[in-house]
Amino acid sequence: AAAHATMPASQASPTRAHVWMLAYLEGRKEVAFPGYLTTSLAATALVLGARRRWRRGKDESDAASAMTAHASGTPAETVGYYALLAGLAAWCSFGPDAGLYSVLYHAFPPFGFLRAPGRMAIVVTLGLVVCASQAVAYLARGGVFRRWAVTTLVVLLTVAELAMLPLPIPDIDPRPHPVYRALANLPAAPVCEFPFLWNRLDFSR
Repeated sequence: AAAHATMPASQASPTRAHVWMLAYLEGRKEVAFPGYLTTSLAATALVLGARRRWRRGKDESDAASAMTAHASGTPAETVGYYALLAGLAAWCSFGPDAGLYSVLYHAFPPFGFLRAPGRMAIVVTLGLVVCASQAVAYLARGGVFRRWAVTTLVVLLTVAELAMLPLPIPDIDPRPHPVYRALANLPAAPVCEFPFLWNRLDFSR
């Protein structure tokens, strides 16, 4: 389980808006930063939930709507659950040295199939996005214009932050590799290929 997240990795990202941070993040092994917008909106949701500004809908007049609201929970409860999920996933993503991954690994053997604890960063992003969505829903409450304005602003900020333009497309030599040219000059016969794992991501974890 060598491929685990680190504190620098939790702040690293390959997008253009975040590339400036890479110069200050030494020792990173992964890129796991969920983004400025997601983090900011998730923090807003936590603040709103802590201040108890969200309650069950006041217009629940019939029993059916009350049962639906009770089953789905309040936005504050949703934020609390997914914030806890994101926190535990972040703890787990730091690998065996952080403790939680080792506990889960020994208590639940199939957990070892994860192989790379850093992959738990995906769950961290999931939890933060759900929290952020609750903040967006809160900010968009009101008339039609406000809903459209908030939604449009969030979409534009997301696209601007996550844009990978221009695409980093490397130049590829169109000429065949010398190995294939050598094979072309040999008599026709079966060829057996053995993969040589040289990239760090190819190694067993």
